[in-house]
Amino acid sequence: MDTLGASDPTITVFFATSKAAEREIFTEIVRRENHPFELIFPEDIAHMDDLIKSDHTEVIVTDFTFQEGKFIEWLTLWPLPSILLADYSEKEKLEAIAPEETFDYLVRAENNKHLELLPINIKKILNRKESMEYHRKHLQASERRFYELVQALPDIVYSIDEFGYFTFVNNSIKNLGYQPIELLGKHFSVIIDPEDLPCVSRGLVLEKLKGTVTGDEKAPKLFDERRTGDRMTKDLEVRLKRGDANTDARGESFGSVIAYGEVSSAGILRQKSLNQEIISVGIIRDITQKKRGEQLLRESLKEKEILLKEIHHRVKNNMQVISSLLSLQHFFFKDKIDHHLYLETQMQIQSMAL
Repeated sequence: MDTLGASDPTITVFFATSKAAEREIFTEIVRRENHPFELIFPEDIAHMDDLIKSDHTEVIVTDFTFQEGKFIEWLTLWPLPSILLADYSEKEKLEAIAPEETFDYLVRAENNKHLELLPINIKKILNRKESMEYHRKHLQASERRFYELVQALPDIVYSIDEFGYFTFVNNSIKNLGYQPIELLGKHFSVIIDPEDLPCVSRGLVLEKLKGTVTGDEKAPKLFDERRTGDRMTKDLEVRLKRGDANTDARGESFGSVIAYGEVSSAGILRQKSLNQEIISVGIIRDITQKKRGEQLLRESLKEKEILLKEIHHRVKNNMQVISSLLSLQHFFFKDKIDHHLYLETQMQIQSMAL
């Protein structure tokens, strides 16, 4: 192995080409222009692999013929930015290589003039790598904040694949007696009351609606909804099954569901997720206390209605008694005026009783 560079190099370049002249000329260019490169020339693929494992290499420069072309196949295994020196006749080979953000190429020129541009390519590809690394870290930080936010929500947040199997559930599912990990890969029906399932399952509901035009307003509310826009599921109330870890014995649990996906009303896929799966995303809000409050209100209202009927019945009976007592006095009135007042009073009491 030969090395050449400054005493404290900032960029290590692994120069692996089949042409000895390129090695000599580029070494001279680095020395003459004082580029901050340390040049390392490999002996073979094994040597290259050892250096990469030692985290010593920053940029790989190679061509299609080094090590009889086997070196190119290894580039995909080494997560390093690379520059490919190619001839005009190798255009088809360049097109066959999948475009990568950290991959670049330089077409060979007469008298090796392309090597004078190589330092620019090296710095450019490293700047690109640095930018990508910054955006990657920024994206990871954003994803982490989003993940922590989702996990902190009191509502249950879930995603399911096109067949209805959970691909994600946040920690709020613990309130229902389940661990998030135990639901992954299971069908959503495990948390839905069996009596409600035929009314909210996409596969069961849509089968019954074949050939029916519902429109947006009458579109069915589905738990595993995969549609967008006005046809997405909103305010769907379902009964939820509790898991074994839930000790709440106060009756049923209820959830209000909002669910949506990437399929249009015509059944056309709008977009695909990164793993090329069609997914639905939903939120389940616990409305158990609300439903219990409504039930208590209904029971209280029923009790008041019974009480009012009882009071009305008793008052009516009392009015009938008074009317009967007045009837007993019918024959004791001699004066026409008094008799008229008596009849009028009796009719008013009867009216009040009615």
